[in-house]
Amino acid sequence: MKGIFDFQEITMLPLPQRHSLIAETAAVLRQRIEAGEWPLHLPGELDLAALLQVGRNTLRSALALLEGEGYLVRPVTALYVLHADHCVTALSFLQHAGLTIPDDISLICRDDAPYLSLLCPEPARYRHSTATFSSRLASLVRQFDDTTAGKRRPALIMPSAIEGATLALVRQ
Repeated sequence: MKGIFDFQEITMLPLPQRHSLIAETAAVLRQRIEAGEWPLHLPGELDLAALLQVGRNTLRSALALLEGEGYLVRPVTALYVLHADHCVTALSFLQHAGLTIPDDISLICRDDAPYLSLLCPEPARYRHSTATFSSRLASLVRQFDDTTAGKRRPALIMPSAIEGATLALVRQ
């Protein structure tokens, strides 16, 4: 039985390959990195997006694609340590590993202890005052009192920061 179309041979033509902008951007990045255009690190996101003439979301997706392939590794830029004793251990470990603080990595400690000011470099940390914390907390609780409902204002319960010498400047 013959069909409506009387063909002797049917050939399937391959569909043209569609390259997404993300894949193209990733390929350009890979090519420029291999050419040695950026020997140490990539430029900042805004500069790189402008240079490649793509949007930031496209660039971020292309970078994520390269990371997923294991081609790029984004370095850790900061380490946040909870306890002062652990901060000393982390500082010692990072220095022993050959990292320069704060040039290679920033170190921030949640707690404060008197001996932290004796370390070199002195860690950035937070100083907690029980009196200040309790008064700020009481202020927040009072805001939820029905009689003062119309007079609410923001209250931060944050400790004071001690800058120290372990914070790097923000790099773009």
